[in-house]
Amino acid sequence: MKFDKHNACADGIYSLDTVFQQQDVREILLGQYSYGGSQLLRNVVRSLYKGVPVELYQVTQLDQKHYAIFEAILAHYRKYRESEQLRQIVIEMNRKAS
Repeated sequence: MKFDKHNACADGIYSLDTVFQQQDVREILLGQYSYGGSQLLRNVVRSLYKGVPVELYQVTQLDQKHYAIFEAILAHYRKYRESEQLRQIVIEMNRKAS
């Protein structure tokens, strides 16, 4: 496993720079899915943006794909904090939830 200068996994399929722009990630975060992995990823994104508490012990239940997305989201936040991409995806998530 390779790591970048931010100590994030560099050989993953999801880039920390574009994670919120990738189509399958957008479908998971913005779609009508109600399974555990999608709910946890939505909660993580909201938590990073507004400090909403999230039960992180649930990450042990994520499959490889959802865990890779989780890692990319955390790496994105670590590098950019509350970025414009993060803000925009939360706005879209809130719009879809209404």
